[in-house]
Amino acid sequence: MIVTAVKSGYGNFWFKFNKMMKKFTLSAFLFGSFFMSVSSGYAQADVLTQHNDLNRTGWNPSETVLNQSNVTPTNFGLLYKRTVDDQIYAQPLVVSGVSIGGVKKNVVYVATVKNTIYAFDADDGTLDPYWTRNFTPAGETVPNAGDVHASLCGFGYTDFQAVYGLGQAGSFGIVGTPVIDKSTNTLYFVSRYRDLTVDNTAQGSHGHFNDPDWSSAGFYQQFHAIDLSTGADKFNSPVTITAQVNGTGEGGTVIQFDPRRENQRGGLTLSNGIVYIAYSGHCDMNNYHGWILGYN
Repeated sequence: MIVTAVKSGYGNFWFKFNKMMKKFTLSAFLFGSFFMSVSSGYAQADVLTQHNDLNRTGWNPSETVLNQSNVTPTNFGLLYKRTVDDQIYAQPLVVSGVSIGGVKKNVVYVATVKNTIYAFDADDGTLDPYWTRNFTPAGETVPNAGDVHASLCGFGYTDFQAVYGLGQAGSFGIVGTPVIDKSTNTLYFVSRYRDLTVDNTAQGSHGHFNDPDWSSAGFYQQFHAIDLSTGADKFNSPVTITAQVNGTGEGGTVIQFDPRRENQRGGLTLSNGIVYIAYSGHCDMNNYHGWILGYN
């Protein structure tokens, strides 16, 4: 995955994250790009949550400079590129005035599907990341497309495509966009991992004919709170995600959270001191259920 930044002649920065797919033409390799703006020399516009606000508008109300006359090939173009360890599905986030080694910095936070988070300088693309941390526990690995056995997808799964030569094929570690509480200098996110050996028995053998036939043993999801300045854990982080509710649903009258089947795709939301985490399924792999979890 290549991280690129472009700059206008008016001091505004854009970070563009391109998913470079094998055999794509130049015009097509912008597929899946994300854009966010941070002004330099003007009041900083933080991006602390997916699409900027709780309404998910994507609007920066502080932008007063850019228009169709000054965003041109002459004064708006590529500034630099950075390489990360795998694909980026989560929207990168930007925070101004983060204390790094006692100095205030503008920082862009990038999360990859390999469970890695990078803290890049938002103004100087020549600098190494202020910190980088991988959240897959030692001896474990990141889930990938081969772990999803959904009949609706013909027992094959392509929602997370492999990128040739980059990372583990079809990984889905950190996918949902994190959320930041600037007041406490905290970044919240969900990571996923699994044991090296889990139940991936071939379809049609040893009683594996329907989606529920594959065990969820060895799959884990964790909720993290980390320090923006250092990447260190905070507030007794991480917490392994578990949940159950009573009620009638597919799978019985007590519905258990299934870390293999529940897909954490939606951006996390912070509201009134609670972080909300939304779930759907991987190609409706049964028995999945929709969940919304709230953590203090």
